Order: sequence, then C-alpha cells, then structure tokens
Amino acid sequence: MTWFKKKTREEYLQKRTESVFAELTGEVDFEFTELETVQILNNVRRKLSEHLKNKRAFNLEQSVNYNQKAIEINCALDFIE
Repeated sequence: MTWFKKKTREEYLQKRTESVFAELTGEVDFEFTELETVQILNNVRRKLSEHLKNKRAFNLEQSVNYNQKAIEINCALDFIE
C-alpha cells in the first residue's frame, strides 16, 4: 500500500511553471511593470538558449572524444587478436 503518490513529470513541470510565474509576478521585493516582465522573460529565453547551445557543444565534443576512444580500442583489439 502506497501512502504517498509519486508525482508525474507533468505535475513537476506544472509546479515549476507556477513557481517561476509566482516569482516573476510577485511583489515581495520589487514590482515590475508588464514591459519589464516581458524583458525579463526575453532575457531568460536568451540565457536558456545560450545554456542549451553550450550543452549541445559539450555533448558533441564528448561524442567526438568517445568515438575516438572507440576507434583506439578497436585498433587495440585488432592488434591483440
């Protein structure tokens, strides 16, 4: 018997969305105008784009490194067989 239901990815996504929205539109520290709010979202979009491009570049580099390592291992196998 399960006491606590595990959240789905969709529920986690919804919770994060609500959290970000509440942080953006909250008035605790400073109240932003609608235009400033849009500018913040555009800045976040640009930062996310840059982050994803860096992540892609890193993964492509890793792919090349792993491919080279596989070639070296294959050469070593050919040598010992």
